[in-house]
Amino acid sequence: MIRRQMRYDSNCAIYPSGEVAAVRAWNCGNSMRWVARLLLVCARFLSVVIFPFIILLKGCVYLHLEYGLATWIALTGSMLLTTLVLTIYAVGMCRFVLHRSISQATRVVVGAVGLLVICYCGYTLLFFPETNVKKTESSSEFASLHPFLRLSLGTFFNSFSILYTKFAKV
Repeated sequence: MIRRQMRYDSNCAIYPSGEVAAVRAWNCGNSMRWVARLLLVCARFLSVVIFPFIILLKGCVYLHLEYGLATWIALTGSMLLTTLVLTIYAVGMCRFVLHRSISQATRVVVGAVGLLVICYCGYTLLFFPETNVKKTESSSEFASLHPFLRLSLGTFFNSFSILYTKFAKV
């Protein structure tokens, strides 16, 4: 039996018996498609922006709990994973903009991204802005917290303007 190859439009449905039937497409208009595309672009952008923070915060906890690594070694491992993710982002963006391979500039990109991650983690772990706390004792309480908790709270407080009164509740 010779099988014929047929080209179907996206508006066709193929039933299990092999019968092809035309399906009426949803006619929502161009405005709904525009809104759906805008929401999809926003969701993709947010996922790309939030993903490195998730890798950084969840990665250090995962490495600490699953593999029993020490706190600072697990934090260093998650920083390396975040650097890898951000390097992939940066190389992809350079290839998208330049439309060519960037093998020589990859070392510069890796160094810049690694420095960015180290500076961010150092800033978040060591410095807590006084504008986000109500009492001066809260800054000393922040310094006594576990480094993973300091990193996650610092990321949260630096991203949003939140006033916090007492860390003992955390």
